[in-house]
Amino acid sequence: MYSLRLPNVDLAVISLDAEKAFDQVEWPHLFKVLQKCNIGDRFINWIQLLYRNPCARILTNQSLSPRFNLNRGARQGCALSPMLFALIIEPLAQTIRSHAAIHGYNTKDTLNKISLYADDILLYVTEPQASIPAIIDVINLFGTFSGYRINWKKSELMPIRSQNASWLEHLPFNLSSEKCTYLGIVVTKQYSLLFKDNLPSLIQKLKANILFWRTLPISLLGRINAIKMVFLPQLLYLYQNIPVFIPKSFHKQLDSIINPFIWDYKTHRIGKKHLCKSKMEGGLSLPNFTFYYWAANLRIVTFLLDDVLPASSWLSMESEECHPFSIGAVILSPVNLEMSLYCNNPIIHSTVRIWKQIKVHFELRPMSFMLPVARNPSFAPSNLDNTFE
Repeated sequence: MYSLRLPNVDLAVISLDAEKAFDQVEWPHLFKVLQKCNIGDRFINWIQLLYRNPCARILTNQSLSPRFNLNRGARQGCALSPMLFALIIEPLAQTIRSHAAIHGYNTKDTLNKISLYADDILLYVTEPQASIPAIIDVINLFGTFSGYRINWKKSELMPIRSQNASWLEHLPFNLSSEKCTYLGIVVTKQYSLLFKDNLPSLIQKLKANILFWRTLPISLLGRINAIKMVFLPQLLYLYQNIPVFIPKSFHKQLDSIINPFIWDYKTHRIGKKHLCKSKMEGGLSLPNFTFYYWAANLRIVTFLLDDVLPASSWLSMESEECHPFSIGAVILSPVNLEMSLYCNNPIIHSTVRIWKQIKVHFELRPMSFMLPVARNPSFAPSNLDNTFE
């Protein structure tokens, strides 16, 4: 979406909001899907046993209603329900992927139409005049026997490229011209706004939490644990899913908010460097947010360097941006490369900047042992001789 090489065609992203997705599941459809997936009769019988003649009662002001039978829906809170729902929704996903009238965003090595996570669906659509009516028809047909319903008023459409704006009229979706939300992350049309629309709001939540925590009798260890258990998972989720370069000023701002709270707004007795050490080393395991940020991005770099595992769509698309060179060789290059090798994709540019930050901080050797030899822009023979592949 942020690549400068996007084709000059109408392109849109659609975020679908399912209406009470787990509660609407039709059991005959569930059992039929399990059979088609060759799950096995014994396992299917176990699932049918769980959903055989269930009943419920409603508790209102300590008064229980009479029992009534349940005829559809997946059990809320059951560890099995998300996996069952993933199977239930797969026929819809396969239909969208194979539908001739639904056009996705294609690259050299990938075909992208749909992304799914539980009941959250994201669609990538080109030729929207033909694709959107086909999508609506497929979803409505699927809902007639599966129970799946879309809340069109809460679903969002964000146009990425729009040569002809006439197709934006009379859509059942909410039109979001600049940004949409998916899995709790604000996806902006402009890459430069990703940081601004996601991280500052998390700081406001942190300040609100601290105001509440200050009213409680919490010890020093309790305050550190509150940061680790409440704030750190939220921050780490953004680190792992938003591919942006975060300036040092952001982490300094976090420290200026958290450090006074840790010491109950009194004189700091121990430096942050020692607080962040493990308890075995005499510290209190206070999270070092910069290190977490670097670790989250190094995890992505390991995927870019792995030639054994099958490449996912996002990895293939980023690799294409560096063609004919290896994306791992571009990121880990021991010398400064020409910006033209990766400036077409700001995500790759950010990854290069983060890797340079890490090298400087830890004083790493210029030449990494993980640097690929094949298709290396810093090693000309590897681009001329296939023997290096």
